[in-house]
Amino acid sequence: MSAGEIIRLVENEGCSLEAMNGRLRITQGERLDPSLVEWVKENKAEIVAVLNRDKEAQGIGFLVGLYGSIYMQALGKRTHVYLEDMGEWWELRRETYTETASYSKILAKGTFPDVLQRASSYFNYIKGVSA
Repeated sequence: MSAGEIIRLVENEGCSLEAMNGRLRITQGERLDPSLVEWVKENKAEIVAVLNRDKEAQGIGFLVGLYGSIYMQALGKRTHVYLEDMGEWWELRRETYTETASYSKILAKGTFPDVLQRASSYFNYIKGVSA
């Protein structure tokens, strides 16, 4: 089971996970099934990494689509930017939708920090153009 799936299961039980300084905090953890608590403990490092990645992506304006895997931001009614884990690399792409077609352009591929930096630069560029 992936860290994202474990996070979703915890939230489905009405609890939440928070990573701070390498530690993992479960709010209302007493509500969780003991087997789920054990999965959280066994996958702590991966869960902390996912939560930190989510926090970084949110810090530049992305919304979390799937924990640790897909992030998105709308640039307008018909244009969205996605940051997605492709397994071996991360991909940043812009998609534009019209009434008859959709267009996609890959803006960057690489490691998460590199692609996140490219996304931040792209968002700053868009803000400068629209100002």
